[in-house]
Amino acid sequence: MSDDLVKRLRGQYRVGPDLPSGEPEFGFRQFPAPKIQHEAADRITALEAENERLREALRAIADLLSREKALEAVQAKAIARAARAALGDTP
Repeated sequence: MSDDLVKRLRGQYRVGPDLPSGEPEFGFRQFPAPKIQHEAADRITALEAENERLREALRAIADLLSREKALEAVQAKAIARAARAALGDTP
């Protein structure tokens, strides 16, 4: 969606119906756009790239935390088994 917005801000408009490939049948038509629109398009593109970078970092943190939680669970079970063994209890 924002890709279309960025193209429109830069003065590029789709011409004709969409083909199965997703491209417009007659391509794009270029219209002159004010400099501020190009600046806005550049800013949107930069913000989307930063957003994706932050999403990737958040995914990495979430993966790390889930692995850490799994490791803690394994360690807790091992401690519990060792405690039961020391007490002579069977699981």
